[in-house]
Amino acid sequence: YIHLMNVTEQPVSQVILRVDVTLDQERTVLFTNAQSPVVRLEPGQHYNAIIRHQLRRQGTYVLTCNAAYTPMGTGETRTFKRSFRFPAIPAFEVKHTVAPRDSRLFVESRVECVAPTPVYLKSSHVVASEDVKVEPLTLVGDGNPASQKGSFMKPGDVVSYVNVLQSTLGTPWTPSTPVNGNLCLAWRTCTGGVGFFSEWPITFKPAQPEPEQNPVVKGAPPPPPPAPRPPQEQDQKGVGSRIGKVFGWW
Repeated sequence: YIHLMNVTEQPVSQVILRVDVTLDQERTVLFTNAQSPVVRLEPGQHYNAIIRHQLRRQGTYVLTCNAAYTPMGTGETRTFKRSFRFPAIPAFEVKHTVAPRDSRLFVESRVECVAPTPVYLKSSHVVASEDVKVEPLTLVGDGNPASQKGSFMKPGDVVSYVNVLQSTLGTPWTPSTPVNGNLCLAWRTCTGGVGFFSEWPITFKPAQPEPEQNPVVKGAPPPPPPAPRPPQEQDQKGVGSRIGKVFGWW
């Protein structure tokens, strides 16, 4: 919400407001009325603008408001700007677990609150492609529909949602089947801020077996045990280790 007010004792004309946001030297213009400036502002009158913009990256943003105006009778254009610095911290960390069953794909979404302050999670739902039907199940441990359940979450709290993705074409889910779906979350912070994010993609990647650290070759004899070190070498290394720990070498 931007509030621009004429606090001088004389009218001003051709009032132009431009608002942009900067992150890592990348500037994005959020609002400008350069094409239709305010023709005249009397003393005490104001011009307001409401701007909505989704922050997609974490970091410290700089919001800059630039104003230009012409005092009546002077013909001279004057400018000023105000800048505000604020951090953008992710509110949630999301992990998906999928399980296929014929033409249905069961998706469990684990949502963890990583915000520094409590957050009220208003709703959760999945948006998928046209050939996929989404059926929300229940919140794990509760009987209410997941898309209608609100949760007050403190930092570190975790809640899980379960959705079923049904292929309307009857195609079975396989690792090569693309999953065109995203989890959407809407929340409100304890300070009154509103958040919405819809880019937590759901992908179908089967779990890969972990490789064996010590593979055994069939038919090969077991490797011989390592030869013991001489007692003098063991004692020296032990003394060096103890001295190193005392003086903080390693």
